[in-house]
Amino acid sequence: MRKLTVSLIFILLASLLTAEVSFAADENPPVITKSSATNGRVQWWGNVGASFKVTDDAGCCTSAQLELINSSGSSVRSYPMKQLDPQYPLSTGFAQNFGLKGDLLGTFTIRITVSDFSGKSASSDFGTIEIFQPDNWAPEVNGGINLATYSVNLGGNFSINFRVTDDIECCTATSTALYTESGTQMLTGTTSKVSQASKIDSTYRASYTIPSDFAPGSYQIRSNATDMTGKVSPWEMAGAILGFLTVVDPNPAPTPTPTPTPEPTPTPTPTPEPTPTPTPEPTPTPEPSLTPNPSPAPTPVVPTPVVPTPVVPTPVVSTPVVPTPVVPTPVVPTPVVPTPSPTPDGIPTPAPTSPEINLTVTDLVAEREKLAKESAAVADLKSALDLELTKVASLRGKLDSELLEVAALRIKLEAELASAIQDRAKAKSELEAASLIKQEADAAKKVARKVSTITCVNSKKLTWRITSVAPKCPVGYVRK
Repeated sequence: MRKLTVSLIFILLASLLTAEVSFAADENPPVITKSSATNGRVQWWGNVGASFKVTDDAGCCTSAQLELINSSGSSVRSYPMKQLDPQYPLSTGFAQNFGLKGDLLGTFTIRITVSDFSGKSASSDFGTIEIFQPDNWAPEVNGGINLATYSVNLGGNFSINFRVTDDIECCTATSTALYTESGTQMLTGTTSKVSQASKIDSTYRASYTIPSDFAPGSYQIRSNATDMTGKVSPWEMAGAILGFLTVVDPNPAPTPTPTPTPEPTPTPTPTPEPTPTPTPEPTPTPEPSLTPNPSPAPTPVVPTPVVPTPVVPTPVVSTPVVPTPVVPTPVVPTPVVPTPSPTPDGIPTPAPTSPEINLTVTDLVAEREKLAKESAAVADLKSALDLELTKVASLRGKLDSELLEVAALRIKLEAELASAIQDRAKAKSELEAASLIKQEADAAKKVARKVSTITCVNSKKLTWRITSVAPKCPVGYVRK
């Protein structure tokens, strides 16, 4: 019995030493089966990725790459893929996302390339993806800082250059207009492109022809622009104010000289000199005579010294109010100048002079200068108020701009949150797909490692039961 056991041991050793060790030949490249990929459109700060399964006849893989191929066929980005289950080289899976850096725009092909252990490789296109930059902002018109004031005459021409920038591309249209300080649009200008530094930065020119019947005064020069996606910069933004324009009338109507209120020409006060003795009459003349040169009554018979008729000189007044000493229509109350009544000695009593009537040219000029100074003071006050109103309007425009920025930031954050939720859902889907691939690989592994038992017999009728994954009879034995 002992001799038989030793013989069996030697036979077993001999069979093991002479057994042929064989490996499966790698004759075919890997086979890629697509599970999912990022397809369609994605923002330039989004993600690109894919999940797929690879099978090989010998073993896979030494490398797996995801590439973005441009329209000319060149690879612009390459990302190494991570193998999910490298312990199963005959059937393995890959699934991974990569974050874009915001430096790619356009449409690209997603291509997967894998290589097995013998150097054989296979590639598969997973579709196309468009990487785009979202248009979040309306165009911005430069202005609102260091505003300049320009001047132009009625019927003249005027132009001003301004710059427009946008986050994506600008512009389909630009407009300019003159606004009153109260916000009323008065005149529209003509705009033309002067230069273009890039698709997001251009310079335009606004041209105006001021009509001859346009109202002189101060105006705001405003502008707005519309980008390629239809976003419009509002007129009210501080950035839309390009400057201020003063329209001047080169031939202003002369300022009417204030005509003094017609006053009655004062009756010259007779010089207290000896006058002819009045004609003796029964009663004095009932109505007062306001003429400067009263006609004397007929010379009495009594001989009197020859005295010339006193002609009182009319005061010389430069203002052409009344060319002749004619009593005006009594619109303004006229002080009553009593007729000199003869005194007992025959000399008329001088009439009292009213101080309100004695206005000279010097007094009128002084009043006019006083009114001019008051008008200038009012004009200065109006200019100061206009400047304050402009500052308030600029501040309001700045606040409106900041509110718009806050609103745009809120929209951007909401979009990013929505994108993050979408990415999370996509990652969950890819994880589920990877889990499914792993389950399939595990099942394949179990099938590949299924244990079986065979019975081998030799020429001496000795039997040998062998249990293994792929059992084979040793040399000198055949399967029973």
